[in-house]
Amino acid sequence: MKKTLSQKLFILLVLLINTNLHAEDIWTRNFSDAADLNKGYWGANVDMEGVAEWSLDVTNCTLADDSDYVKVVETSGGRLEAVDCKGEAIWASKTIDISTYTNCAISVLAAETGTSTNENKYIKLFYKIDDGPELPFAVNGEN
Repeated sequence: MKKTLSQKLFILLVLLINTNLHAEDIWTRNFSDAADLNKGYWGANVDMEGVAEWSLDVTNCTLADDSDYVKVVETSGGRLEAVDCKGEAIWASKTIDISTYTNCAISVLAAETGTSTNENKYIKLFYKIDDGPELPFAVNGEN
């Protein structure tokens, strides 16, 4: 069956529209990569060798002994975890260039696991564009 020019253009239009409806992940991190496992800070120890996709700042966090840490643990296939961090630890992704994209959306999925009884815990989620101010996420930006 031979297709007419208008049928070919219609098919091309449908393909273009359908392609643009699907979101593309620009960057994602779930800590299951072997390069992330056991990376971080514990007590006076640090191992961030080979980590290029994210960073940790623990300058405002006291880790009194080796059982106190902020690091990626192997539990559940890899997750960022903090135990007895007195103060604020800051995790940051690498800088992500979105200049060639339009209609970008940003999201973070953070979940608490375990049986912690600490009532002084919180998570603050924000993003910055072009070194601008910290902008909290619209849903649960500070929780």
